This record gives sequence, C-alpha cells and structure tokens, in this order.
Amino acid sequence: MSVKRTAILGAGSWGLALAGLWSKRGNEITLWGRDAEHISTLATARENPDYLPGARLPPAVTVTSDPAVCSGADLVVFVTPSVAVRSVAERMKPFV
Repeated sequence: MSVKRTAILGAGSWGLALAGLWSKRGNEITLWGRDAEHISTLATARENPDYLPGARLPPAVTVTSDPAVCSGADLVVFVTPSVAVRSVAERMKPFV
C-alpha cells in the first residue's frame, strides 16, 4: 500500500518537524492540533517560534483543529505527549 495522505496528530515541535519533512515527498500532509486558537495562528504564520523557531511549514501542509479533516488518511502518526494519547485517540476514533 502506498502512503499518499498522512495525518500527524500533535502540532508541537515533533509534529511541525515531521510535517515539514514529509511534505517534501509531495504527499498530502494534515497537521492536527487540539487548541483551535494555537492552530489558527500556526495556519496563518506557518511557523511556531515557541516550539520550532525558524522552521516554516510549506504551503502544502494543511493545518487544522478539526478532527474530520484527518479522515481518510493512509497513515496516522501520534506525536502527542504520552498522557494525551488516549484522549486524542478517542477524539479521532470516528474519523480515522
């Protein structure tokens, strides 16, 4: 199976780094984060100076706080803190 769509769950430093790196392959990347305000800022600025200063997200990366946008991903990658994995998985269950 070929991976064409990837959903990265967690918009901290790991999520930002993976989204930027993997988008260079030309695959569709969705970066999801739980905090809508933070995600809105990230989507506009395309950079998070608090987590990964100087690393800009390519325009091809979709940034969202809506779990439904992750639906249909071929690969789902959790990069959330370990204490949040269960709650994020439960939140995503209907969509991925």
